[in-house]
Amino acid sequence: SYNLCLMNPSASGTVRIVPTKTKTTTTTTTTTSENPIRRLKDVVVKIDPAYANHEDDIKAFEGAFAVCDAMKKELFGACFEALPGALYKHILPGVFSSVASGWVKRYTAHMGLPYFHWCGTCRMGDAKDDSVVTEAFRVHGVGNLRVVDASILPTCVSAPTALTSAAIGYEASNS
Repeated sequence: SYNLCLMNPSASGTVRIVPTKTKTTTTTTTTTSENPIRRLKDVVVKIDPAYANHEDDIKAFEGAFAVCDAMKKELFGACFEALPGALYKHILPGVFSSVASGWVKRYTAHMGLPYFHWCGTCRMGDAKDDSVVTEAFRVHGVGNLRVVDASILPTCVSAPTALTSAAIGYEASNS
């Protein structure tokens, strides 16, 4: 099977927090600027990853699928069917009716899954105001707590993040 991952996509999606109506025992209230959001149940988080929205990403996937297909033909001949195969024609009828130009974009839009790690969520630096951890991995203002994982990386690396995190852990154990 193919396991293609676009590590650093050009597309960027959106995350929106949408207020919802909340019911109380006697009245219905609407969350507005006068009535701020107070609880998580008062909102719906809408995430649109925008898969297949950038032409550079589609070109990268088309190239990767072409390489995988060539490998399949060379190594396995007709032993198995490349995507979009019969399974996807049954799951999403009409979407993959032919392996014509543009099928990668349709496949990515319908079947794409995220491959990410929480990188860049704990900025490293000396100043408390614009960072979470020090260069010694210590959390600003919290005693005896360190962050030692991929979250201190400014962006996701195009390498196995488990190994990268292990190296970070090794470095932290020496500091």
